[in-house]
Amino acid sequence: MADGDPVIELSDVHKIYPDAQRERAVLRGINATFRRGEFVAILGRSGSGKSTLLNLLGGIDLPSGGDIRFNGLSISKLDERRRTLFRREHVGFVFQFFNLIPTLTVFENLLFTLDLNGVDRARAQRRVEELLSQLGLSDRGDSFPDRLSGGEQQRIAVARAVAHRPSLVLADEPTGNLDQDTEQDVLALLRAMPKRDHTTVIAATHSPEVASCADRIVHLQDGTLNDANS
Repeated sequence: MADGDPVIELSDVHKIYPDAQRERAVLRGINATFRRGEFVAILGRSGSGKSTLLNLLGGIDLPSGGDIRFNGLSISKLDERRRTLFRREHVGFVFQFFNLIPTLTVFENLLFTLDLNGVDRARAQRRVEELLSQLGLSDRGDSFPDRLSGGEQQRIAVARAVAHRPSLVLADEPTGNLDQDTEQDVLALLRAMPKRDHTTVIAATHSPEVASCADRIVHLQDGTLNDANS
C-alpha cells in the first residue's frame, strides 16, 4: 500500500443504543474514508459519539447497521475472536487515561504488546529499547508507571500503542489530562507517525491544539460526520 490509499472505509454506518423505553441513535448513516499516512482529528462536543466511532473503527464494538472495511476486509462481519486478532495485529489504542499495567515496569509494559503479537523476544527487546530512546526515556525502563509524571506515562502509552507498528492508531482525547508542555510532546509523537511509519492516526478530541496538528479535520455532530476540508 502507498500513502493516500484507503485504509478504513465506512458505508452508511449507524449505531443505536437502547435507552429506557426508546432507542437512542448515536451515529446516523456515516460514510467516510480514512487514508494511509494521514492524521485525522475528529472534533465534537462531549457525548457526540466520538468514542463510539473509535470503538467501531477498532472493532471493539459493532455497528447497528452499515459496514466498516479495513483494507477491504469487513471487520463488521468478523466474530469476536477474529476481531480480537484484528485489533492485536493492526490497531494501536491511545486513551486519555493511560491504562498502563501498574505491576509491570515501563520496559515490561512495552514488551507485553510485542509478546502478544508473537514477536521474537530478542527483536522485541530491541524494539522497546528503540522506542525508549526515541522518547528520551531510556533511563526509565525499570521504573513502574506510578513513578512517572503524567506526560511520561502518556508518552509510554503512545509508545505501547505503536510498538507493534500497527496500520491504524486510534487516540481518544490523548492530551485531555496533560499540561501544555507535555501536551506538545505527545502531539509531536502523534504528528510524526503518519509520515515516518506510514500509519493512519485518528484522534477524537475537542482540543483545538490537537486539531491544529491534523492533516484533516472532521466534525461529528447530530450523529453525522462532516469533513471540514471539503
